[in-house]
Amino acid sequence: MAAYDNGRSGHPVLLARDHWAAVAALAVGDIGARPYLRVHADAVRGAALCRRG
Repeated sequence: MAAYDNGRSGHPVLLARDHWAAVAALAVGDIGARPYLRVHADAVRGAALCRRG
């Protein structure tokens, strides 16, 4: 699950434990889970951010 704001994904991202090893294998430097999420875009569920104020 990834947070979305104005159609753009961002933080936080919630990853199920069964994805951790594959994400860690692709995560290099400051890239994080981005490559894994792109490859598995069809499995990503979004949640709209709520803004206060």
